[in-house]
Formats: sequence, structure tokens, C-alpha cells
Amino acid sequence: MITLKLSKKHSKDNEKLLAAGDIFHASKDEPYIENQEEWGSIAYGWHPRSNMSHSGCGVIAVWNAFVFLGKIPTEENRIQLFTKMMAFFEKYGTVLGGLAGTSLPGVYLYLKKNTKKSHICVCPGKFHMRSMGINYDAFVVMLLNDRKKLKKGMHYVCVTKDEMGFKVHNGYKKNRMGKWSESRAFPALDDAIMDIGKNIFIVAVIGIKKYDENS
Repeated sequence: MITLKLSKKHSKDNEKLLAAGDIFHASKDEPYIENQEEWGSIAYGWHPRSNMSHSGCGVIAVWNAFVFLGKIPTEENRIQLFTKMMAFFEKYGTVLGGLAGTSLPGVYLYLKKNTKKSHICVCPGKFHMRSMGINYDAFVVMLLNDRKKLKKGMHYVCVTKDEMGFKVHNGYKKNRMGKWSESRAFPALDDAIMDIGKNIFIVAVIGIKKYDENS
């Protein structure tokens, strides 16, 4: 487990790096984090090889879900909120000090604690995903990058649902300008996820209902 001293140091150092604006590009027009590959300088976990580029996909997936759910401001205090979220996962969610990313129980614990309604489905089939796609609004998905080559590791993405369909965030996609971007819209949740790669394996899908202040 990470020490409190190291966690505080990470928060302080990361806030300075993110405030520089070279990495944290999320804005009102493009609020989601899509560029995890560029986050190598941001510390995460206690393992020497762990950083946000290598291991931070779980944190980013939760953050992107919260952006969609209206729980994250687009301008003020974003950096402080993000480093606070990172500190939680450093304490309760990293696997092997961050070397193997973020644990599924840690992600689900955070979502259960901070959302009104969420549901997890492990190794879901097509029927289960279609049902979740109907009943929930945002999704945090844990997947294996290659079911035939486990050494390629795992990845978390966020999927959001709007009138256009289902879109994957931080799913290894670039637009025509070569910029990291969300995916195109798909008519079904499973279609959006499977577009990430032909050999992926879906480990779990966590569905979250959209935040409603009046509910």
C-alpha cells in the first residue's frame, strides 16, 4: 500500500504538472480525457514503472463517466478533483503498486460510493450488454487487450450514451487530424466496445444511471 507521504507528494507534484496545461486538455467543448498516452509524467502508485500513461486507465474511465454524469465541473477545481480521485485509487485500488493498473473491486467501490445507482456484470454476454445499454447511461468497462495474449494487459474505457448512440472514450482512437478522440457513435453498447479491437475480451461492465438532482 502506498504511504500517505508519497501519496501527498504525488498530489502536489501532479497538480503542478497538470496546471501547466500540456496534458490535461479537457475543456467545456472537449471535456473528456482521451489522451492517456501523453500522461507518462503523471505519477500513480508506488511501483517505479507505474504512471498514469501505463496504469491510469481505470482512473480516467471513472473520471470520464463522472464528466458525462454531470459530477465534474468543466473549468474550476478540475485538477484538484482529479488528483483527489487519483489519491483514492492509489490507496484502495492499485494492483502491484500500480504496475498492473487498478483493481475492478476498487473501481466498483468508488462508483457505488459516489453514484446513486450502479450495477456490475462480470463476463457479460450480448443479451446482458444490450439490457444494460437500455437501462444505464454511462459505463466503465474492463477488458483484456488481447484474449489470446494476456501479456498485452488490460484496459478500462468509459462508454457514454446519448441521442447519437454509444461512444467509447480513451479507447485508443485518433481522429483524421491525428488527435486522440472519442469513437464514432454505435447503435449498441456491445458494438461500441468490440470496435476497440478484434481480440479484446470484456471482463466486466459497470453501468451507471445518469445523475439527477431531482431524483
